[in-house]
Amino acid sequence: LPGTDLHAFAQDPANPDRLFALVVGGGLFGSEDGGSTWTATPTQPPGLGGHAGLAVDGDTLYTTTQAGIVASSDRGATWEALPAQPAGMAIVLAASAASQGTLYAGTTMGLARGTDGGA
Repeated sequence: LPGTDLHAFAQDPANPDRLFALVVGGGLFGSEDGGSTWTATPTQPPGLGGHAGLAVDGDTLYTTTQAGIVASSDRGATWEALPAQPAGMAIVLAASAASQGTLYAGTTMGLARGTDGGA
């Protein structure tokens, strides 16, 4: 990685070798080999701010931005805002290892849970 100041880190619950890290001043990077090598995502999430939450759920990557939670189903090539957003600004994210499609968001208003991939 181009630096060690990470503002977010996520591991795919279904594939422990798939990792993502948000490096301050460097952007979002992914690894498919447990962190031995890292590659910048093809595009950076729109509106990425000073803090970020990351979560991986299968092939979908979620991150928090200044405009809300965005998702990429193609490992960072394209990003779209979730059709539904939790109340308050999302600060941290987690995907359920036991139930694909379940996403938790820690927000300024409390904890939110979605069971349909953010729809």
